Amino acid sequence: MVRSRWLFALLAITVLLSVIGAKVPFTAAQNQASTSDRPLALAQGLKDLATVAQIAVPELDVAKERSDAVNRPSDAPLRFAKDYQTSLDIKQVSTIEVVGNRTVARLRISAPKALSINLGYTRYTMPKSGQLFMYSPDYRSIIGPYGAADNEDHGQLWTPIVAGDEMIIEYSADSGEFATADLTLSAINRGFSGFGVPRDLLVDKSGSCNVDVVCPEGDDWREDINAVAAYTRNGLDMCTGSLVNNTAQDQKPYFLTAAHCGVTAANSATVVTYWNYESTLCRTVGSTENGTPLPKPNTTMTGATLIANYAPSDFALLELDDAVPSEYAPYWSGWNAQSGDFASVVAIHHPGVEEKRISFENQATQTTGYNSNTVPGDGTHIRVIDWDLGTTEGGSSGSPLYDPQHRVVGQLHGGGAACGNDLSDWYGRVSVSWNGGGTPATRLKDWLDPTNSGTLVLDGSAGSPAYTVNLSPASLAVCAPASGQSTVNLTWISGFSEPVNLSASNLPAGVTATFTPNPVISPTLSSQLTIGNVTAAAAGDYTVVVHADSASITRTADLDLSISGGIPSAAPTLTAPANNATDVSDTPTFSWSNATGADSYVLEIASDANFSNLVYTATTELTSLTSAPLSTNTKHYWRVRAANACGVSANSTVFSFTTEAAPGDCTIGTETVVTFEENFETNPNWASGGTGNTWAHGAFGYGGTSGMKAIDPTTASDQWLTTPAITLTEGLTHTLQFWNAQTIEDRTAGGCYDGALIEVSTDGGSAWDQIPNASLLTDPYNGAITASSNPLNGRDAWCGDPQDWLKSVVDLSAYNGETVMFRFRLASDSSVGRDDGWKIDNVSVKACTEESEPEGPELVYLPAVTKN
Repeated sequence: MVRSRWLFALLAITVLLSVIGAKVPFTAAQNQASTSDRPLALAQGLKDLATVAQIAVPELDVAKERSDAVNRPSDAPLRFAKDYQTSLDIKQVSTIEVVGNRTVARLRISAPKALSINLGYTRYTMPKSGQLFMYSPDYRSIIGPYGAADNEDHGQLWTPIVAGDEMIIEYSADSGEFATADLTLSAINRGFSGFGVPRDLLVDKSGSCNVDVVCPEGDDWREDINAVAAYTRNGLDMCTGSLVNNTAQDQKPYFLTAAHCGVTAANSATVVTYWNYESTLCRTVGSTENGTPLPKPNTTMTGATLIANYAPSDFALLELDDAVPSEYAPYWSGWNAQSGDFASVVAIHHPGVEEKRISFENQATQTTGYNSNTVPGDGTHIRVIDWDLGTTEGGSSGSPLYDPQHRVVGQLHGGGAACGNDLSDWYGRVSVSWNGGGTPATRLKDWLDPTNSGTLVLDGSAGSPAYTVNLSPASLAVCAPASGQSTVNLTWISGFSEPVNLSASNLPAGVTATFTPNPVISPTLSSQLTIGNVTAAAAGDYTVVVHADSASITRTADLDLSISGGIPSAAPTLTAPANNATDVSDTPTFSWSNATGADSYVLEIASDANFSNLVYTATTELTSLTSAPLSTNTKHYWRVRAANACGVSANSTVFSFTTEAAPGDCTIGTETVVTFEENFETNPNWASGGTGNTWAHGAFGYGGTSGMKAIDPTTASDQWLTTPAITLTEGLTHTLQFWNAQTIEDRTAGGCYDGALIEVSTDGGSAWDQIPNASLLTDPYNGAITASSNPLNGRDAWCGDPQDWLKSVVDLSAYNGETVMFRFRLASDSSVGRDDGWKIDNVSVKACTEESEPEGPELVYLPAVTKN
């Protein structure tokens, strides 16, 4: 998966924000959203970020994580982030909005004290129209868009970092396809070091004896420098690697690194490579300026496959998921698989998860075993005696070692070299890795010599002169007799200069394709394709093949062409939900008949029969779709019309349906009786107490500005908050309803260390009973508390870690006719805590009763009149 991930200039962002700051109201008819190279929050002016659903992960202990990283085993890769494991369906936990024909989901991630955030989606499938962005709240750092082109066989997506402790996830798609995405967020990784984090926030940085690759010392190594990239694994660990050439000279994205960096067949999809992460200034060796803050690179790729490794020589060979973009100026390093020592060597690497550096050793290397001075030892490694200029550090692991002929002879395994010492480093030998363990999965030669040439030496390559071709747009919908246009874009690689002739095949009979200009010669970047005379063809869908041919290369691109001869003559027939259906899911699947001549369909759902209040609209190429959640226990009206390039049909017949009642709703035909209600906008001064009581009123509510909160402390505690007495009317079935958000320490093995629960008293507070799971109509307890120091050890409890705001509904039928009190109770063990704890808002007790018949006018009985 590869794209250039955009970082917008602050000036451009300021202009954009000033434009959208007016907050002009919009409707589906006023805005036609579409795919974009920037988030819809910028392009379309969505609701303020303050209204977006938020997930808060535990605060990062930066000092502890840095200390733990320093104390990791010496052969472990450098760690720069701490993981937080979760499982979140982005479509379910986000704030949903509809803009024009697109549905947008946004979720805000808060990771207090984190210096950066990166994400891992272990389920990633994006529809054709889908786009995924991640960005900082101030839009200074934006990565994306990711789309359907990033769907891979392994079904995952791991992202580059976004600097800071907050990130916005934004997924959007055409409303008809929105629900088809599979986006499961499984890892929220919080950075505590590296990647352009301001140095005043760091206690560690790469040593000042390092040499920037931009310095004159790197002039003879410019091409080799472009072969080297930093990469992350699992969003936590960092190493270095390099592109390597192969005898087929086909620019396959083979990436050589170290086996001890921990890339396996199971986690290779998590690899994210960072290209051209370099200083643009030559910082003086040994000076304080050698720690100048630098931004992270925005040239990244995601995903790889492990194809071979061998522990004795510590090599791992990956194949990246995609070709390295030509705009990254990639270079495929040559290699030397011959045995022997080398008069001098050069290393290019990323020390400390930071900018690319170059190091020089001017004395001969030795052949030894790993971490050994014995010559030749087991012969698996190259010993660099001591660096004469520069050094290596954690993060440099896996980086290439070059002989004087600019060929890779090894990759860094480890050693003691650092600024201020003359200790050695050891590199796993390419000559040993060549035959490795004797199988394709344990050696290099099958991959780097696919032509079976038998050579042990190959020079590097920047790739042969070539070009790429793509169409924008890649699909056209044309209404006869109009013509259609698409731009043929060409990218020139390595100085390609031959004329490229454009043509089209598989055209419908009689339809023409013209290109202006034609041929295309560098530096011209595009040609305009016009599809004409479409009246000669029957209405329908076609795939036109565009050819871009030079004297030495042939390229093709497909154009999806849809021709319409007129507006669809008939509206679709609605099928489901059936007219007047009841108890329909709040996310119904709508279906209708195919309409002749239709390319797409427009679905509208309203809360009134006149469709003056649209609650959902979507456009889809299918004859069914599942809507975003609708209001429960509500009558809705829906209709569909057919569309193509010529226009839109009349509306279908209108159907109505009623969504099912959610727990706590009063069904249609009944009315709500509010027995008790508290919104906490002012402090009600409810009784609270217990051990370590932290219950407080403040600005952390859901439905307004204020609510109640208890901290989940790091010491054993048992704290409670009690409602006033509430009398439940005999003969009515009541429910207790409240909104709550949880950040309470859970157990990764299931259940809770700390936990929250709710209790009821029917005797004025003398005795309390826990409300059981069976009475929780929504949001059941997460499991039992298992912590001997927790006063509620063994009890079922909530411990969302975190759980965003959720409405809990409790069945009170067992207490009809009684006067009750409720107690919100939070207990903790004697270790880890969570500052966000348990938040409560909008507590109410409600019941449903039959709607009363309206009183009519009083009847007046007149005396009978007898006629004679």
